[in-house]
Amino acid sequence: MKIFWSIFEMLSPVFEAFIAMRFVLKFQNYNFTLTQAKLKYIYASLGYGILIIGLTYFVPYEGVLGVAYVIYLFIVSSLLVESKIFTKIFVSVIEVLTALAVSAIVSGMLSVAFHKPLNELFAEVSWVRFFGVVVVQFLKVLIYDIIIKATHKDGLRLRKKEWALILTVFGISFITIALVQTAAVKISTHSTLLLAAELGSIIIAAVCFYMTILLNKSQRESERLRLTAQQEEFRFQYAQNVKKQYEEISRVRHDMKQTHSVVMSLLMESKSDEAIEYMKKAAKQISDFDVVIDIGNDFVNAILNAKLSEAKRNGITVLCSADKNASGIDEVDLCNLLGNLLDNAIEACEKCRDRQRFIEIKIRLCGNKYLLEVENTAPENTLENNKLLSTTKDDSSRHGYGVKSIKSISEKYDGMVDFSQSEDRFRSIVILSIEK
Repeated sequence: MKIFWSIFEMLSPVFEAFIAMRFVLKFQNYNFTLTQAKLKYIYASLGYGILIIGLTYFVPYEGVLGVAYVIYLFIVSSLLVESKIFTKIFVSVIEVLTALAVSAIVSGMLSVAFHKPLNELFAEVSWVRFFGVVVVQFLKVLIYDIIIKATHKDGLRLRKKEWALILTVFGISFITIALVQTAAVKISTHSTLLLAAELGSIIIAAVCFYMTILLNKSQRESERLRLTAQQEEFRFQYAQNVKKQYEEISRVRHDMKQTHSVVMSLLMESKSDEAIEYMKKAAKQISDFDVVIDIGNDFVNAILNAKLSEAKRNGITVLCSADKNASGIDEVDLCNLLGNLLDNAIEACEKCRDRQRFIEIKIRLCGNKYLLEVENTAPENTLENNKLLSTTKDDSSRHGYGVKSIKSISEKYDGMVDFSQSEDRFRSIVILSIEK
């Protein structure tokens, strides 16, 4: 019996460490398929198991000392996984909080049911403790999987304030449960009131987490609807631009016929100087509607020509170069992307009337990557004073979705967005992955 119990005492924390580490890494989309990754997972789990055994060797119940587990899990996450720091902190805290909560509830119920003090329950060799340990490990595996499914269904993308709220609630819950459990260990029995206090802390933490997720999803859905409305507005604008350009082309063709007649008459009357001057005026009018860039898509050309012609009319120098293959990208997405990039560039240039203003756009296809780069003149402190590139317009409820739309389209094509500034040069780079 002693041999069995010794083996059980040794394997239990090791098993606990492996399931905890699996949850922490899986939550952060760790790749378990590679042999090297599996070995790192094993080493990290064994290290965690040693830490658990070490703490339980000195104290029968870790309590607040369980913060050491949070630190260890955070360090492992930082070494093995590339994820945001808030995600690392969150998963480290929620793993330890879940383990603490499950252990506290199960041990509390057993203490109340069998009228045994917790210090005896943790230290004795009995089937009650064996049953309790098994139930705790089973519940943790079940809860870990529920958390992963719940948070990964739509992705856990919280803002900094939401992260701060969740982590604060979890931290307070952890300390509360740990202190209640520590107090229960020192008294003669675990009362129903203490058990209710632990349950209350757990429920409060769970409700706050659930409400934050719901509010976050609601806000994200609201933003998605606004972005969709903006895209539909762009659709209408682009259709109008196409119609306008067609009408302008028809007008130019008509005017060219008239110009041809006038020039022929002047030349026949030997008035060559007047003919040349007349041609210069006609050429200037036509140049306003020249095709600036052609990427092989009439719909996309329409928005490029409209935006870049607008820039030229505002005294902004325009430089363009592009590949003519945009296959693999929805033309509406490409129009939205280019429209927002150029709108931002034109707006920035208009704030720089005291210097040479320019916009340079490059569109390149490199393998299965589609690169869009827009460089433009901008106030020197644009990115420094507005890191999130939020709208500076008065009606923020109707504006400020340009950058969000750019990022949304980039995510759709598994791409990336980068904004940078060097003195008065602002650069926007968008890379999209396309299927050939």
